[in-house]
Amino acid sequence: APSKSEPTFVKVNLESLNSLQKLTMELSLPDDENSTELRQAIQDHWQVLRKIPAQKLLDRFPRMVRDLSRHLSKDVRFESTGGGLAIDRMLVESLENILVHMIRNAVDHGIDSAEERAKAHKPCEGRVSLSFEEVDEYLQIVVSDDGRGLNPDFIRQKAIDKGIISSGEAGGLDKSESIAL
Repeated sequence: APSKSEPTFVKVNLESLNSLQKLTMELSLPDDENSTELRQAIQDHWQVLRKIPAQKLLDRFPRMVRDLSRHLSKDVRFESTGGGLAIDRMLVESLENILVHMIRNAVDHGIDSAEERAKAHKPCEGRVSLSFEEVDEYLQIVVSDDGRGLNPDFIRQKAIDKGIISSGEAGGLDKSESIAL
C-alpha cells in the first residue's frame, strides 16, 4: 500500500473531470457564507485533481537529449529540477511541444562541438537543464545550457533569410532586440 506521504495517481478523462466539475459547481446552494466557502472548497479540490507531478513531463527528456546528442556526436547531460511540483495537466499538454522544441534547440544549437568546448576550456560534456519552480503563485520554467550563447548577428541574418525582417530593419536592432527575434 502507498504511504500517506506519497499520493497514488489514476488516469482520468479530462473532459469527464471538467464536466463533473461544472455540474458540481452548479449545485443549488443558498447564497450564504457557508455555501460560498463550500463552493470554494469544491473548486480547490477540483484544481488538485487536475494536477499531475511535473516529473511526468520531465521524464521524457533524458532519452530525447541522449538520442539527439548521439546523433549530433555531442556529449550532453540533461539535468532537471522541480519534478515534485504538481502542475495542471492542461498546462503540461500545452507546454510539452514547446519544451521539446526548446530543449532540442539547446542541444543542437546551444551546445558547442567537442572541439569548440576544448578551445573554450569547457568540460567535454555539455549540460542542458530544465527546471520548474513555484514563485509566488506562478510556475517558473527555465531551460538553460552551458553552450556558446546566442549570437545576435547570426539571429538577425536568419531572420532576414526567412523574410521575418528586412536587412534595413535588422541594422536598426540592438543586441537584446535581435535576441528577442
